[in-house]
Amino acid sequence: MSDRIWGFAEAAFEEVDSAAALRAALEAEGFTAVTGLAGIDTAFMASFGSGAPVIALLGEYDALPGLGQAAARYAKEEPVPGGNGHGCGHNLLGVGSLGAALAAKDYLRSSGEGGTVR
Repeated sequence: MSDRIWGFAEAAFEEVDSAAALRAALEAEGFTAVTGLAGIDTAFMASFGSGAPVIALLGEYDALPGLGQAAARYAKEEPVPGGNGHGCGHNLLGVGSLGAALAAKDYLRSSGEGGTVR
């Protein structure tokens, strides 16, 4: 998933494919998603479970302008000169939050404990 988001390299508020990929992965795991939070088309919240505690995670997935870089290269190699890229690691942050959400969901399901993962 992080490689897919790296390849999309969508700047802030334009992360249509990145948001869709993360949302689809969560929905495939039984989460329900609400899109367009705060009037931002690419912002979403996915939820699993109910009740307290509510465990909330933030996942960033936007790229930054001018940080385009070919993957697995040790010297600067821009596929698109001046293009977007994930030099900030946001391709990893959103996916890390995805993994944490899935782990928390699996714990709630296997333990029988109450709670909500968002």
